[in-house]
Amino acid sequence: LPPDAGPAEVDPRYGAAVVGAVPWVTNYNLLLTGDGVDQAELMSRCRRIARAVSARGGGLPAVETMALPHDRGVEVACNLLDEAASPSAA
Repeated sequence: LPPDAGPAEVDPRYGAAVVGAVPWVTNYNLLLTGDGVDQAELMSRCRRIARAVSARGGGLPAVETMALPHDRGVEVACNLLDEAASPSAA
């Protein structure tokens, strides 16, 4: 591909720089704990919650989630990939 700016040939003395950008992503991290629930059961429940909220699991469109172990419980990380498809108020 030709460059958008600058020479078409790279000078080996200087190299090349590439810049890219993606749309803004809104992220929410929720720490979930459970009194009287062992870590394995808590993780299982949080994975089900994460799946239900995500677009892949039939939840909100343009939302990706995952459940991650945390020293005080389980963190459910939610990425809103397109605020027009799933406003943060949803």
